[in-house]
Amino acid sequence: MKTLYEELVSYSDQNILPCHMPGHKRKSFGFLPEDFVALDVTEVEGTDNLHDPQGILKAAMERAAGLCHARETYFLVNGSTVGILAAVSAAVPEGGTLLCARASHKSVYHAIYLRGLKAEYLYGRPCEAADLTEPPEPEELAEALERCPQAKAVLITSPTYEGRIAKVRELAQLAHAHGLPLIVDEAHGAHLGWSKSFPESACEAGADLVIQSTHKTLPAPTQTALLHRNSDRVDAEKLRRFLRIYETSSPSYPLMAGIDNALHVMETEGARLLEDLKERYLSLLGDLQRECRTLRFVPFAEGRQDPGKLVISCAGSGVTGRELARILRREYGIETEMSMPTLVLAMLTVADDAEDFQRLKKAILAVDGKLSENKEKDTDAGPLATCAPAPEAVCTIREAWDAQMQESPLAEASGKISGSFLYLYPPGTPILVPGERVGEAQIRTVERCLAAGYEVHGLGGSAKDPLVSVLRA
Repeated sequence: MKTLYEELVSYSDQNILPCHMPGHKRKSFGFLPEDFVALDVTEVEGTDNLHDPQGILKAAMERAAGLCHARETYFLVNGSTVGILAAVSAAVPEGGTLLCARASHKSVYHAIYLRGLKAEYLYGRPCEAADLTEPPEPEELAEALERCPQAKAVLITSPTYEGRIAKVRELAQLAHAHGLPLIVDEAHGAHLGWSKSFPESACEAGADLVIQSTHKTLPAPTQTALLHRNSDRVDAEKLRRFLRIYETSSPSYPLMAGIDNALHVMETEGARLLEDLKERYLSLLGDLQRECRTLRFVPFAEGRQDPGKLVISCAGSGVTGRELARILRREYGIETEMSMPTLVLAMLTVADDAEDFQRLKKAILAVDGKLSENKEKDTDAGPLATCAPAPEAVCTIREAWDAQMQESPLAEASGKISGSFLYLYPPGTPILVPGERVGEAQIRTVERCLAAGYEVHGLGGSAKDPLVSVLRA
């Protein structure tokens, strides 16, 4: 059977006059290459319809489901965001309660807002080796399920943004024992399950709905993702209804061909590529641990850590994570994924070859040598792990976000009700959620972030005189 890419090439070669959208009419204008626009078609004979698939898209998604160990799979061209919005909306009725990890992507909170949901949180625990949060443990979920009998679904993130992997199989069993579906935001884990050298995917572990970003860890273009359904705990028609609501009605065929191509690559070469990735990661980690003196590299390879994420702790090095990321970018031409006051995150995928790993190792060792003399200049940025209990929720996110607001100086906001989200992005985990009472701990966290040079999304004013939106008294 043809891939979607092959079908698009075949259609383009027929020299059919396009008296329809898109407006470029498959001709190159400006800077876009002809090979790209030639494949950018709409729903015409042979290309199928994403929102009512009957032909090649239906076959491609069925093939994807088989490859990804899912009952059903949907192509997404609005990223994992649209998958999360649809999954939460289909699983939890309007006004219901979602039991979710506090360290969730902002799209989870947007789904809570759109459906007027109540949120109960799972916090995880602080990681012992770095300033980040572990996924919720089964024991925490068991306690939360007893505490929140009104919950209609459970949602976790695994792998986390930093690569920590949850015990999904045990969490799924607990949720199912209470009659609830488990939704897993596996946006950073589309590569899991393709090789025995890597952990199993959430689909294999029994999760009911799984959202994966093919563009994050597979060779696929930005904005592409997958939504998998694996049980009847979430109604299939309701899920499709919300996908039609949230996803564009004009899906990009080059993006969908990119999904199909990435899955084809993983089907034919995935196991070898992943095994090479893990071997190079372990070699890199070992070399760094032997040779570095100042920087402390978090040795997660033996634990529940995704080898595609290298966490570099710079606590005690004399620089913040932001400064370290800038050094790597400006002096060595290496752009890292994310920085926090005490760490830097580098992403490694199947597209990285041995030369890329050597370049990264040489740069980190060179930086380490330069920083070894500055160890006394500790920035003392303080931890920012998000596992601490959230402030008191006075009202729901929707009630607060839709209310009348006013701006308050951050230093004077203690005790007031937040009217906005405050978070660093990435990763997007909220320091404050609309409807929560502002506390001194949250104010100190925001102040530490600003002092370290980070932009806290949701603030007004300036870094020197920050303002926070609060509900009018």
